[in-house]
Amino acid sequence: DSIRDVAVTGVQTCALPISVCGFLAGNACAGISPIDGAGLLSGIMDPKSYWEKKILDWEYSRYAGAAFLKPASWTVRKRMQAAIRLAVSLLSRGGRCVEFGCGSGLLAERILSERGDISYLGLDFSQRAIDLARKRVPVERAEFRCEDVLESEAPAADLVIFLGLLDWLEPSDIGDFFKNIRASILLFSFTEKSWLSQHGPYAWYRAYYDSFFGHGAYGARSYEWSDIEKWLKLLGPGRVELAPKRLFDPGRIVVFRRVSADEG
Repeated sequence: DSIRDVAVTGVQTCALPISVCGFLAGNACAGISPIDGAGLLSGIMDPKSYWEKKILDWEYSRYAGAAFLKPASWTVRKRMQAAIRLAVSLLSRGGRCVEFGCGSGLLAERILSERGDISYLGLDFSQRAIDLARKRVPVERAEFRCEDVLESEAPAADLVIFLGLLDWLEPSDIGDFFKNIRASILLFSFTEKSWLSQHGPYAWYRAYYDSFFGHGAYGARSYEWSDIEKWLKLLGPGRVELAPKRLFDPGRIVVFRRVSADEG
């Protein structure tokens, strides 16, 4: 896999080891309780209301119970496992990690189980998710705040994580979101616009899911890599590492490391 330079900012792209995309077998995130899903059929379009009602069901369907039997959840589970491995390796002793869109603390719990020598802050605008996160992870291990990531004053961190968040943000908001990030390293995922995400089984599933649950105009988006590069350039010089593509998985995992202008 070649390394290529991106003009203007000196961003470089190369491949991550394929091992970071290991499959999350079995019930790796046990302990999530299903809820009744009330409100999911009401045609919610407001993002905050949508996620306040949906988030715990969404997590349960992908990370717990018999989720491993649901093919649509496999790609999300693999991305989460890859993110755990990467986060554990990227953080130094005493490092600070901030997660945007932390949900009920599933990722935080897994990372902290392997790295008890770091500080962790999770932000999400679902109060229900934050309440569960505070129960899942002891207060002395992590802090969780109910805040809109687009309005929050982004704290400085060694590592910032946001998995799948870009898929659910308005494209017009993403530039300001990136500008607000103050971190040495970014670890994130997004759904790449491709035949698979637009026309393949993933697209069929998304169309059925959105139609059945009445999401209206609000739904997940996919992006070209050129879109991601454009937003990364707002961060200044840096090096990008991409996890290799997986069969039937339209998602990509990205690590961005800031570098000095001389290094870039």
